Amino acid sequence: MLMISDNSDITASSFNPALFSESDMTISNSKVYATSNNDLGIWSRDTLSIEGKSDVICKGTGGCLGAISSASITPVTGERVEVYTGADEDNATAMEGSPFSQKTNLAGIKTNPYFHSYSHTHTAVSTWSKDDATHWHGCTANDGKRLDEAAHTASNWIIDREATITAVGKKHKECTICGQIMETAEIPMLHIHIPSDVWSKNDTEHWHNCTADDNEKLDQAAHIASEWILDKEATISAAGSKHKECIICGYVMQTEIIPMMKAEEAGSIEKKIKGKTMLPVYKYLCPIRN
Repeated sequence: MLMISDNSDITASSFNPALFSESDMTISNSKVYATSNNDLGIWSRDTLSIEGKSDVICKGTGGCLGAISSASITPVTGERVEVYTGADEDNATAMEGSPFSQKTNLAGIKTNPYFHSYSHTHTAVSTWSKDDATHWHGCTANDGKRLDEAAHTASNWIIDREATITAVGKKHKECTICGQIMETAEIPMLHIHIPSDVWSKNDTEHWHNCTADDNEKLDQAAHIASEWILDKEATISAAGSKHKECIICGYVMQTEIIPMMKAEEAGSIEKKIKGKTMLPVYKYLCPIRN
């Protein structure tokens, strides 16, 4: 058995097969350059296995490589391997299915004078691929490898259509790297606030509610107190009352009781009628004599 492994670097050339084994031959994680000017570059009388991250070039006038039992190539798990064959290096083309991610039989390539296998180097395409969560660059070999994969990064809101008083608007957030739309939303129609005719008020201020019942307070301001307003005159038998109210909305801001008048105060009050002063009129009940 011939085993070439552990990052070996072999260069061989011969009139006969440059590398030959009477039984199994394995090339693992090594570099091999084999040429024959009269025969196969590599030949095994049993199996030929190229494994791992090996870089193998073989040339032969009788063909590139071969094995009586089988010849195969097996990449590292999760990686891929490129296989090119042809008349020479300049005219070599990728073997159908290359780059390979699994063990592959190399049957049928023996007649090609040139063979080159090597670990696939992922090369990113220029455009982004994306899903709802991430974006990435695919490999030019279309081998499913995701390069530069990362989560989306959201932009600020971008206005697609401004809202008007007759139509809603639209806006969205997108990934700043790949342009994936991450969120969309409507912009409410523009609303012109129209105040109601009735004042709303509390202990300290007044306002007009919007007729759309949208909790918008229009013309909001603090109350402005009036002078005292007499509600009921005081008499000698009953107290009176007065109040102050907001001169804008009528909210009663302060009330006060006017004390009852004393009898002596009532007896000395002058009443003026048509510009004349009238003294109080006193009535007496006199006894009737027979």
